[in-house]
Amino acid sequence: MKICIPCASNGAKAQVLEGNIGTAPYFAVYESNTGNYGFKGNLNIIDRDSRCNPAGAVLSLNVGAILCRDICDRTAQLLSKSGIMVLMTARTKVEDVIKAYEAGEYFERKIEPDTEKACIKA
Repeated sequence: MKICIPCASNGAKAQVLEGNIGTAPYFAVYESNTGNYGFKGNLNIIDRDSRCNPAGAVLSLNVGAILCRDICDRTAQLLSKSGIMVLMTARTKVEDVIKAYEAGEYFERKIEPDTEKACIKA
């Protein structure tokens, strides 16, 4: 399965993850079947209404799951409705997230009922 991991920079497994996926400048795309990974730029950081578009960015990657530290209710709902599993981790580096995934050390995010809550940045 292809897994999206939002991250702060590219080029190495050990880059720190972003807390808010909409502002992640890069996504590590990990292929769990082969162990290979690569990095893609987040081309949807800002949409035409000057808001982040995290669901659009992840959907464009054709992944089966996103593995992240934080995600707002609305984005989690949109991804889940599109068939993308929303997985959570407390790990802070891409390398550690991949190791945790391989060891089964993650949890599936509880998807809240439909809400109009916007993504709120702390």
